[in-house]
Order: sequence, then C-alpha cells, then structure tokens
Amino acid sequence: MKTRGKLIRSISRIGVLAGFTYVIISLILLASGMPHRHAYTMVLGGLLLLPHSVAIAYIASTALRGGPILLEIVAYLTIPLFVLPIEGVFHKYGLSLAYFAALSLLTAASSFEASSGRKGSIQLSLRLVGLTYILASIGSIAAIYLDGTVKFSYLAILLASAYPLPLILSVTSHSLPGTFQDGPNTIGAYTDMALYYATVGLLASLHARLAMVVLAAAALLYVYAGKLYRIPYYRFKIPAGLDRRHPARAGMEYFLKGHYHAIILSLVVAACSLTASIRGECWTLGVVHTVVLGFVSIHFMIHGPLMLPVILGVRHAKNYHTLNFHLNTLATILWPINGSASFALYVTALILALLIVAGPRKINLPLI
Repeated sequence: MKTRGKLIRSISRIGVLAGFTYVIISLILLASGMPHRHAYTMVLGGLLLLPHSVAIAYIASTALRGGPILLEIVAYLTIPLFVLPIEGVFHKYGLSLAYFAALSLLTAASSFEASSGRKGSIQLSLRLVGLTYILASIGSIAAIYLDGTVKFSYLAILLASAYPLPLILSVTSHSLPGTFQDGPNTIGAYTDMALYYATVGLLASLHARLAMVVLAAAALLYVYAGKLYRIPYYRFKIPAGLDRRHPARAGMEYFLKGHYHAIILSLVVAACSLTASIRGECWTLGVVHTVVLGFVSIHFMIHGPLMLPVILGVRHAKNYHTLNFHLNTLATILWPINGSASFALYVTALILALLIVAGPRKINLPLI
C-alpha cells in the first residue's frame, strides 16, 4: 500500500511538472504571435493534464489505505497524457480528448471507490470528483463531435465547464469548510454540479445562449455551495495568539483571502456569461478568459502553494503574500480592454505565486 501511494505521488509529480511546462509553452506561443496554438496547448496541458495530475494525488491523499487499487491503474494510464498535449502546438487536439475521455471514466470509478468508508465533507468531495470525471468524459466526447462546427473558443468553454470548474467545486466543498471544522453544504454542492451538467448538455446541443445563463448561475451558486460566504466567520477561527507572519497563521490568511478573490471572479464570470448570452458568439473568447485566466487560475494560486510542495516533494519557503491574487484579478478584469497589459500582469502574478514556495525566505511581501 505504501508502494502504491508512492507510485501515485511520483506520477502525479511528473504530471504537474509536465502540465506547468505546457502552460509556459502556451504563454510563449501567445507572446510569439501564435494565439491558436496557445489556446490548444493551454487547454490540453493547463486545463486537462495539470488538474488531473493534482486530482489523482488528491484522491490518494483523502482515501483510506493509500488509495484504491484502481487509482494505481489510473496513474499508470496517466503517463501517455504527459506527451499527448504536444499536439496542441500543431493545431490538433482530437487524440488527447479521446484518450482523456476514456481515462476520465476510470478515474471516476476510482474516486467513487475511494469514497467508500469515508464520511462528511471528504466523502462528499470524492463523490463530486467522481461526478466531475463522468462529466469530463461527456464533455471531451462532445468536443470531438463538435469539431469543425464551432470555434475552438466555444469548445474551450465546453471543456472548462465539464472539468476544471466542477473539479474546483469538488475540492472547495471539502477544503474550505473542512479546514475550519465546518460541515459541507451537500445540497448546494450537488445542485451546483447539476448546473455544470446542464451547461455542458446545452453547449453540446448548441443551445449556447441558454448555456451561458446556466453557467452564470453555476458561478454564483458556487459561492453558496462552497460556503465562501462564511469566510468572515472562518477568520475568527484563526488562532489569535500566533504572530501574523507565523507560517501557520499566514497560510490560513492566504487561503481565506484568496477565496475573497474567488468570490469577485465568480461575479466576473457570471457577468461575462450573461453578456455572452445576449451578445452571442462574439463574446465566447471573453468567457474563456474570465473562466481560465480568472476563476481557474485564482484557485490554482490558492491551492498551489499549499498542495504542490507536498506533491512535488520540494522545500517550501512559506513566504505568503497576496500580491499574486490582486494582479490575477486585475489581469482578468483588464483583459477585454488591453490584452497586452493583462498578459504582463498575469505572468507577474504567476511569478509572485512561485516566490511563495521557491523564493528567498522572509522577503515579507504584504499579506493584505
């Protein structure tokens, strides 16, 4: 069992590094004036491989007995996914999506298996992860089916609604209330998951305007389903006796303040989705960037410095600050106005997030 857990962590570690590599490649492609190749590579590497690599480690860490046996098979089958996203550089994505659709069904089964014997928010989270992977398989197949009939930005919204968005819901439903000994919002979480299923179904059947209304509702409900509205209460549960820069207190402050930005970006996603429902296809690119550049990225910045050092087995500087949150939110809001400035702010936010883990100790950037 220890060997199984070690194997899963090793494969997850390589997958995370590969996923970040694809994200960097996609940003270089964008800076080099190749937006389509940037989009394909970002979706395949940043929205599929990277979160999947984190998810298998998450399932293993929350399951009993080092993770279910089926998860070991999923880990082995994840290895080809390390190289498949390279097809995005060449304007292709069909093989990656077909493989991910099949892998998602196995991952769903492993997550449901892992939920056996668990209780409370952990069980809820693992079951939601299972439902997410079923939806990811459906969304990937739908994207292959729609290839050539809609723009890739449309497919990107479909894939984001089918995988990273519900996966974020699945993790937050446990991690936020669970960190502060609060119970989960089970009804709210399952309702929000149902809205993501509805969004994917409507997008797959080309009812785009109605899909955008449902996606807006899902973004707003997330604040309730994940219990983000209780952040002021959770702040009172941070140990008052600890110095403000103490790693334990600073980590909790960072975690909670990141979710304030998640609330803001939920509102931005909802507003942009509703605008797209009125304006039509011309706004699909705007929705993609508010979802990926904003909502998805802010959650990677919230959880990344807390989870990735454990997954990667690296030293953690614990140099918590919140400048990355502010810049990421500003980059998202600024994107429709000035794409170049938004890009610069986003890259800076990523670098600042990296400094939390890998930077020099005690550089004392503001935790505000």
